[in-house]
Amino acid sequence: MPKYFLFSFFVLLIFTTLQVNLYSQQCELKVSNINFESVNSLTFDVYVKNAGTSSLVYSHGSFAWTFDTAILNGGTATFSLVPGFSDFAASAYPPSALITSPNILRTSSNLPGSNGVIQAGESLRLYRFRLQTSASAFASNFFSISWKNSVTPYTRIFTWDSGTGLPSEVQNVSFSILQLTLEENFDYGSTANSDLTAVTTNWTRHSGTQGPAYFTTSLSYSSYASSGIGGSAWFTRGSSGVNDGDVHRVFPTPFTSTDNIYSAFLVKIDSARATADYFFHLGPSPIGTTFRGRVFGRVNGAGWSLGLAKSSEAAVNDNTVLNFGQTYLVVLKYSFSTVTTSDDVVTLYVYESGIPLSEPGSPLLTIGPTGSGVTSDPTNIGAIAIRQGSNTPTGVIDGIRIGNNWSDIFPPVGSPLLTVSPSILTGFTYFEGGGPSTSQSYNLSGSSLTPASGNITVTGSTNYEVSLNNSTFSGSVNVPYSGGTLASTPIYVRLKAGLSGGTYNGELIANAGGGATTQNVTCNGSVIKGEPTNHVTNFSGVLGTPSYYYIILNWIDASGGTSPDGYLIKGSSFNYDSIKVPIDGVPENNSLFVQNVAQGIQTKTFGLNSATTYYFKIFPYSNSGANINYKTDGSVPQFSIATNNAPSLPINENFEYATGSFLTDNGWIAHSGVGTNPIQVNDTPLSYTGYVNSGLGKSVTMTITGEDDNRAFSGITNGSVYASFMVNFSSAQLAGDYFFHMGPENTTSLFYAKAFVKKNAGDSLAIGVAKRNNSDVVYTPFNYALNTTYLIAIKYTFNSGSTTDDEVKLWINPVLNGIEPAATLTQTDLGEDALSLGMFALRQGTSTSAANLVLGGIRIATTWIPEAGTNTFQLSVDVLNGWNMVSIPGLHPVDQNVDTWWQYRDPGANV
Repeated sequence: MPKYFLFSFFVLLIFTTLQVNLYSQQCELKVSNINFESVNSLTFDVYVKNAGTSSLVYSHGSFAWTFDTAILNGGTATFSLVPGFSDFAASAYPPSALITSPNILRTSSNLPGSNGVIQAGESLRLYRFRLQTSASAFASNFFSISWKNSVTPYTRIFTWDSGTGLPSEVQNVSFSILQLTLEENFDYGSTANSDLTAVTTNWTRHSGTQGPAYFTTSLSYSSYASSGIGGSAWFTRGSSGVNDGDVHRVFPTPFTSTDNIYSAFLVKIDSARATADYFFHLGPSPIGTTFRGRVFGRVNGAGWSLGLAKSSEAAVNDNTVLNFGQTYLVVLKYSFSTVTTSDDVVTLYVYESGIPLSEPGSPLLTIGPTGSGVTSDPTNIGAIAIRQGSNTPTGVIDGIRIGNNWSDIFPPVGSPLLTVSPSILTGFTYFEGGGPSTSQSYNLSGSSLTPASGNITVTGSTNYEVSLNNSTFSGSVNVPYSGGTLASTPIYVRLKAGLSGGTYNGELIANAGGGATTQNVTCNGSVIKGEPTNHVTNFSGVLGTPSYYYIILNWIDASGGTSPDGYLIKGSSFNYDSIKVPIDGVPENNSLFVQNVAQGIQTKTFGLNSATTYYFKIFPYSNSGANINYKTDGSVPQFSIATNNAPSLPINENFEYATGSFLTDNGWIAHSGVGTNPIQVNDTPLSYTGYVNSGLGKSVTMTITGEDDNRAFSGITNGSVYASFMVNFSSAQLAGDYFFHMGPENTTSLFYAKAFVKKNAGDSLAIGVAKRNNSDVVYTPFNYALNTTYLIAIKYTFNSGSTTDDEVKLWINPVLNGIEPAATLTQTDLGEDALSLGMFALRQGTSTSAANLVLGGIRIATTWIPEAGTNTFQLSVDVLNGWNMVSIPGLHPVDQNVDTWWQYRDPGANV
């Protein structure tokens, strides 16, 4: 088969696979849960539904809508995000909500990536949004909003392909606005009334004189959005002037002959008569006298049964027996048809449990569709009505929801969610012997809670108590909710009275219930103690290892009276008087000469410079932060000690330590990345022919992203400092990084004479040097190889012409005859010169630039590398009258060239 045919085949296969995957992904975007939370503020939720047959990974999206600005009532719109209402991870949240023209609302896009899995058929809430007007109120309670899916800005949604690591735009997207036309929860106050029209003007009586009645208790049905909210309406059979009132409520906008009307409600029947009569129906606007979608009830054995009629014809009665006293969910559907004036139909669904997310779900019973052939179909449906006829059953109706889609009355429900804001409360305080503290509060809210009505339990902690009214506090309180929603409710918290002095941090207030994950509020506070009564005793110290660096202070904690919470140790290299006395209310942060130590530790180690006398004082304190209280009176304990001299040059570091031990176990000091990949001693040395430290001692292994260690020497401020070592690189990186440097004693940032290494694409190495600035590094050509031992020497020379004229040189495999040769590299960048050099260091660089290597045989000196086999040393002899014997190891005296030992020696003298 020709190669070009195979290539074309695979390209076609990949393209076809991509197209199938791209178009097999289907999403539905929904606006739902439109809620007028106040007269000039509304919220709505956006849901993403996976309408495909397999799971998808959500990546990112930008969303846009148009809306009718008339709702703003002449005011200015504000569009914002409402945190705490999402089923996705934070990485999926829209970063911002924007208004880009008077009638366009939109979001910015989150960053692409794997931002959540949506299973096939699953609908997840992406976020909640808020629209407000600066006017005193919206113009209406109907929010006319539409998805914008063309012309920039428009809605786009992407999935994430984990195989390619790239996002793919979903091409098959449907859009919907789930908005109730009307919701009636009979939320008309806490006083019952025999006449519903006496407590609200929303309902109007169109027949009779009395009733239905207003009850203050509501009906509940698990997970129904209008469950357990407000009150309810009570109806019964009536007679002239007694319980004979029929009432209706009109819709903001009537449904026309092109719509379906869905009316869901909760009903509980307590008694019924043998003759069926209707208690609920639809009607036009205005209501008139010809009613539609009449719902009947009648006794049937030990229970009751439903019936349905489209208009004034005889009802179709169902024989399913329903229980008296049980709450049922009923859905009445009126379907318009424009073919004739007698082909509209009605359907009734009844449920005893569960929420039908799609029509019809799993109803207990279905009546209809019925009504085809019944004439005089209406031109609109614009009202609902509650009726009390002569044979109407007695019962309660509640939670009426009207929409033109199934998903309007049963919107998608997100995961149960509790939200607390803020989640941390700090600053609870009072003085010891008093209390309680002043209270603080956070807001608790919830959505999609299950069951639809219940309580969220708020539980205090060991030392914090809670309240709903900021008056009566206890260990726990119950916060009631209904309709699956808990409106923002303040929860008050305070620190309990009578606690001992000290801090009470990290205690959790638990908010649990409603099927949601428990949300905790963290409380931090303190009971303020008085000044500590006593100072520490036995304040003293010793030198650590190495003795030119570490000072270890010890003491016995103060006891008796008010005990301290901690101790402030302050030091100086001048004298005791230069140590400033701390000030109450002003905590001091840890630094080189300032350290805070908690009660009970009784020791502190300082890392300081060599050959220096240091002075220390220790102050006990109570409390913390702005309440810190130092004891500064009386005899403040003090102690002084001098560090030893740092080793003088030359230094030979051949790592003659226990194999497997860390450099910091052997007198080296960690100055960066402490404890991460500490540098470890190997059991074998490196070798380089002719080098004085070749084959001596052991070596160390260095890697990427780890601890950096240094070793001090007696500071040099003029002349030159030489460093030499053997190194073998097992890997390097394109960017390159430095692995060796020098610097002033005890520095953590002033690094000089840096040795670098990098590689090219072929794994050949280049070695570089910089005086100070990394950006000024100069490299050799790529002439060096991995897994080969090289001898590198570096020389730093102090020059006095300016503060930026010092020079650094580097040699690779220099001639070792005792004479300094020409350097491989020279660098004099304009970085600030070193004032002194007093340490050499090994560095393990970043994960993207550093090398893996073995290093050994370090020599630090003020002279060039001596020739191998040449032993030089200083000899100091006091020549007095008489004989002075000098013993020199090695050669016979006649071969030791003693004439050159002492420049003032008289060869003719007997010495």
